[in-house]
Order: sequence, then structure tokens, then C-alpha cells
Amino acid sequence: MPRPIVFLTLAAMACNRLGGADFGQGPENDARFVADVYTWQCQAEGQENWEGVFAFDVSLEVAPDALVPRSLPAAGGCSADLSMFGADPNSELLNIPEVTDEPRWETDTDSGELKNLSEGWYYDQVFEDVHNCTTADDLLTGGTRLLGAGSLTGAITPDPGDIWDVTMLSTSDYEETGFVFGEEIEVDWDVEGWDEAWIQVRREREGEAWEFATCNITGLDSFVIGDNVWGLMTPELTGVTNNVFVAFQNHRMTTMEDGQKVEVATRAMHVAVLPK
Repeated sequence: MPRPIVFLTLAAMACNRLGGADFGQGPENDARFVADVYTWQCQAEGQENWEGVFAFDVSLEVAPDALVPRSLPAAGGCSADLSMFGADPNSELLNIPEVTDEPRWETDTDSGELKNLSEGWYYDQVFEDVHNCTTADDLLTGGTRLLGAGSLTGAITPDPGDIWDVTMLSTSDYEETGFVFGEEIEVDWDVEGWDEAWIQVRREREGEAWEFATCNITGLDSFVIGDNVWGLMTPELTGVTNNVFVAFQNHRMTTMEDGQKVEVATRAMHVAVLPK
């Protein structure tokens, strides 16, 4: 009878992933620890514009031997349904077996707890909708350190690069209503010191993504969103806000003492349609 055999095999695999000798010892990555800041354009009389931070969050995904990679398409290319956010389910997540209290994070200037919001998903919305003009460098230089996370303790995110300016040109009043599906959007940026960059067109309803397309803009200083992106999505989808994220990231792979492999990343994301 094949069904019970499959069940027992899966149960044994789950036992190993949860705490047996093979926990996190396979070739796949085991966890992802990310510090994200969301930016907007700041202005001051007599100064050049710069990107300030209006929101900051820290997240941890734990999926021993099963973390789904966030591999970008080739430079200049785009891909449908490529998840770049931990809130988009994309891995077989499991709670850290040896941890009962909330894991913690700290930077040189701040600290907090990562709430276990669902199986294997830990998150802290440090602040949102503040719309101040602190820079990513002010908040994240020195890295974000993971504490109280069992064998994952000690993972630390890289320093950020610099993000000075991101501009978007379109025919719509996008800051109020979002972009019109199918319209051409010209994006350019002035940044330095980032490993990779990407743009995501994200179609959201009440904060939940219904579909998205992601383009690799690494090594570029401008990009045009047109049929190359809209053609990957569904024009019939209604009642959504079409938002655009322009993201810059530094990431590393860290191998912990017990052999678990943790992807650590620092990201700064300019957001076109700001929360009200």
C-alpha cells in the first residue's frame, strides 16, 4: 500500500528536519535573515534630494534544507511570480526547534524581538509610516545581528550601500492612485555600494499581493517598465493598486558552527505608492 509508505517517509523526513542528526545538513540553504528599509525622497532647502527611511523591518525565515532561493533573472530580464518578500509564502518553513522565547535582533542603534507570526516565520515591524529623513546608512551600518535564535545566533547582515536618489516618470498621478496597468514608467537612480538591484511591480489589495513581476536591474542606472513587465501579469485583475518597488541589496551566505547555511541580506527599497 503506497500511501502509508509515503506518509511514513515524510514523517521521518520531518523528524530529521525538526531536530534529528540531519537538521540543516543538506546542500540547500536553511534560513534567511533580512533587514529591510523602505525609502522615499527627502528635500531640504539648499541641499540636494536624498532618500530617507519611512519604514524599517527585520525578518527571519527558517526552512531547514528547503529554503526557496530568490534567484534573479539575467540582468535586464524579468520574471513573473518571483517572491522577494518573506511575507509571500515560498518555503517549507519550520520553527527553530531549540528556541522557546522570541529571537531578538540588534543594530548599533536599536534592538527588538522577532515575533513568531507563523510556522518558521519571525518578523518585527520596527516602525512604519514615519516618513523621516534618516538614511539607510544611519540605521544599518554595522549590520543587524541575530540573537537568541539557537544555532542561528550570530548571523549578521552586511552593511548597506548608499542610495541618494530614485525617480519615476509616468503619465499617472501614481503617488495618489498607483500606476495605471500597462503604462510606461521610466525609472532612474543614483546609488553606490550595492551587490544587486531589482524592480518589482506589485499588484496589491489591502496590503496583500495578488501578483507581481520582478526585473533584475543590477549594473544599470535606468530602466523602462513597459510590455516587458505588464505582459507577465493579468490585465483583467481589478480592484488592486499597482505599486513599484526599486530595491538595492547586499547579501552574503553564512555557515554556522553546526553547518546550517544562512542567507543574510540588507536591502533598501524605494516605494512609489507610500502608505497613507
